Amino acid sequence: MCAGSEQKRSRSLIVNNLPQITVSKLAGVTRNVVVRNSLTGEQEIRPINEIASSHMARRTFVGNIYKKFKDQSLVSELSGHAPNSGAFALYREVDEEMKREMVSAID
Repeated sequence: MCAGSEQKRSRSLIVNNLPQITVSKLAGVTRNVVVRNSLTGEQEIRPINEIASSHMARRTFVGNIYKKFKDQSLVSELSGHAPNSGAFALYREVDEEMKREMVSAID
């Protein structure tokens, strides 16, 4: 392996292993949120930078964009999911506000 490749690999390992807490904290994402403790089942307040993940960000993005545009094909293509995939179904939620908007659109 050439020296350039080794250096690139080392840099990649460092970046990919940065703790999520550090990245979120540096970005200023530190507000408190209520979460359920998986061991006790009790609710607790924790800084979001301690629990945030790239998957959480992706899921939030997909949910928010679906709520705004309500186009399953477009949002699934944008997020890289198959339109009828089970994974995509988990990312989108039809809430009461969306139901009201749909019913009011009939009038």
